[in-house]
Amino acid sequence: MEEIFLNEELLDGEDPHVFAHLKSIEIHGMDNLIHAWKDNSNLPGPIFPNLEILKVKKCGRLKNIVPSATSFCNLVQLEVLECNGLKHLITCSVAKSVDQLQSIIVEKCQRMVEIVASNDDNENIDDADANEIIFSQLKDLKLCNLPNLEGFCFRNYNVRFPFLTTYEQVGRAI
Repeated sequence: MEEIFLNEELLDGEDPHVFAHLKSIEIHGMDNLIHAWKDNSNLPGPIFPNLEILKVKKCGRLKNIVPSATSFCNLVQLEVLECNGLKHLITCSVAKSVDQLQSIIVEKCQRMVEIVASNDDNENIDDADANEIIFSQLKDLKLCNLPNLEGFCFRNYNVRFPFLTTYEQVGRAI
């Protein structure tokens, strides 16, 4: 399976909060998965409004994890392990919208070059806040065995972690 998509017919004319009570998603061992879900940014609200935990493990061809800023507005924990197709973890617009995020764990993603993508097409660089990303609730950041990691974000951003208490890095320094 290359894609996991929300059934658009299910959402057509229905309440987009079909998954309103879903708190955790774990995707594991889907070697051929390229996209977990479509960016349904045309929907009137978040698809997973109460999702707190997203874990993705051993999905070697996966290209992106969080497709839009509105889909995961209450995400608390993001864990990504052995996803060698990823070149970045999240986009700039997603990074600015995950206000509840407390933990990021990224391990053994061989092709990852940056955590926050610098080529976010949805990002307007003329905005007053465009040069700052604040992970306002992030307490734990763990980056391990990412041999191609070159930086957190290539754009000229002021990235702040006001409540970071634990930072663990194993392998290549950024």
